[in-house]
Amino acid sequence: MKKNLLYLFALILLGIVVWYYANEGAVINESRIDRRNFSVENISEVDKIVITSKSPSTISLTKQEDGTWMVDEKFLARQKNVDLLLKTMAGMEIKNPISKLMEQQVIKKMAVKSTKVEVYKDGSIDKTFYVGHNTPDNLGSYMLLKGATKPYALHLPGHTGYISSRFYTNTYLWRDRLVFDIDNINIESVSMNYGQGDKLGFSIEKSDENYTMKNHLNENMEFDPIKLHAYLASFRNIRHEGFILPSDPINGEKLEQQLPFFDLDIKEKGKAPIALRAYYKMNKMLTESNMPFVEPDGDRMYARIEGEYIVIQYFNFNKILKSNTEFK
Repeated sequence: MKKNLLYLFALILLGIVVWYYANEGAVINESRIDRRNFSVENISEVDKIVITSKSPSTISLTKQEDGTWMVDEKFLARQKNVDLLLKTMAGMEIKNPISKLMEQQVIKKMAVKSTKVEVYKDGSIDKTFYVGHNTPDNLGSYMLLKGATKPYALHLPGHTGYISSRFYTNTYLWRDRLVFDIDNINIESVSMNYGQGDKLGFSIEKSDENYTMKNHLNENMEFDPIKLHAYLASFRNIRHEGFILPSDPINGEKLEQQLPFFDLDIKEKGKAPIALRAYYKMNKMLTESNMPFVEPDGDRMYARIEGEYIVIQYFNFNKILKSNTEFK
């Protein structure tokens, strides 16, 4: 009887050992849990995110007291992009385990190319993890927690695709694309001049609660107050499509050689004047006989504002592109 009990005890002990190694020593302890816990809890408490690539390049996103976010403490961030990043970090989960052989391959690749993400709460680092390449099926992204030795494939439940593309360091992609957002009652002056239609230009001045309007010859002109106020209300929530980067085929140096489409100057109460110069976006075309020619793009223009070059759309700016005759 005692011998049978010894055999039974030995079998149980052997079973425990086999289970332990089969599960790679996955004993429930604080260290093990920490190295698997990628998601960021209480995401509303996050006040700073620093993303660093191997390029190397770094961007920091900092939350302001009013709830908005800044990029590198200089530029307003695109709120929807920040919200998407926060949602991703709060909801991402381990998709599947990785084999021992695959682990080493992933770690070697991440050592060469990965993105470091530091999440802050109350001014201190709450979590640090590394984002690597995507899984072979492109339905997950490999990640590694700081201090861990085992990477995991992570995904966002309900989202079909990888999530590594949400952790990027391109400052221009994080920046907000607002051009104008001015309440009409705060506009002190507006000046519009057209490069190839100087007779269409005009200026508007506000003195106390009264407005005066002048034509391209700087002569006082009559205007319909309703049309003028409707025009001044057009400077709310005007956004651009994107920034022109130094690496783009078209750049500021080339644009400055062109005749401007229009020059717009606007002054908001209590703020410095804003000057925007727009240029035609010329498209290369071919005739039916394959003869090359160029014509203005019907949807987009280029523009310079505060020393930067952007792409703007007629859809957003048509309500601003008025001539002096349209106010009568």
